Amino acid sequence: MLSFVTERCHNERSMQARSALFDLYGDYLRPRGGRAPVAALVRLLAPLGIAAPAVRTAISRMVRQGWLLPVRLADGPGYQLTVKAVHRLDEAATRIYRTTKLGWDGHFDLVVLTPPDRRTDRARVTATLRALHLDDSNMYGGYILGTGSTRPIPLRVESQPPYFTFGKYTTAWDLARLHRFFHRATVGRGPLLDLPGHFTASDARYLLYTLAHARDPGKLDRYIGAQPGVSVLHKAGWIIHARHDSGLVFWPGGAFVVTVMTWNWNEAGSSSDILAGRVAEAALRRFSGVSARPAVPHRQLLRS
Repeated sequence: MLSFVTERCHNERSMQARSALFDLYGDYLRPRGGRAPVAALVRLLAPLGIAAPAVRTAISRMVRQGWLLPVRLADGPGYQLTVKAVHRLDEAATRIYRTTKLGWDGHFDLVVLTPPDRRTDRARVTATLRALHLDDSNMYGGYILGTGSTRPIPLRVESQPPYFTFGKYTTAWDLARLHRFFHRATVGRGPLLDLPGHFTASDARYLLYTLAHARDPGKLDRYIGAQPGVSVLHKAGWIIHARHDSGLVFWPGGAFVVTVMTWNWNEAGSSSDILAGRVAEAALRRFSGVSARPAVPHRQLLRS
């Protein structure tokens, strides 16, 4: 038991050191050549309470995972970002900061944060999920504005709840059922229309329309998207360790929901997209051999 606790504490320190190194390289070293001596890395992380052995262990793991390369610098041995790491950090910076400006223009931006006071809004979201019996999901908070590639329908944002909040989670079962619910609502069926409020079949069709115009190829649609008569309406989401995709697949004989959620300690990458594509392909092969009633017509949604 003592050896297990010791190993677990060591892993947690390495985890902390690895996160700190990603921040250090991503925010400070990347614009300055993306390289630094080992001694400098140890010295910079020491004020955070990260000891030298933990820093070196984290560096070794990042080398094995393809994030860093050993280099010889004027001040001694060091490490630099790999091409893979630079691309991933650029992608993360674009998603987080929403700007292409990498340099500093000499001006500071003052950002004042206040605790979310829209508890009633969060409570309404939670109550809605529970009313739908989606008990393994907590989706409070906001959304990222401007993530759609097109704005085919004019939108007006009334308020913007905080997006980066802690504690969000869901399961593939809940996410798949949510897609099924709003698909059924497009023809006036299902539990969404029984909720208190003003959600209508027209609202559900708008959601389906928006999903149809989300451009995110190479995932659920990887192997079936180009097949005649097949349309994949999906939206993926990902961070470094998790990569998910969920949506609706229409074919001439009907429709079905596909949800694939993956997690990888090192990095969730293209293998997750390939898995999503294979799951959708296997499902289509399975369901297309079953006699089904016609699904909600989708061609009009795609043409609109």
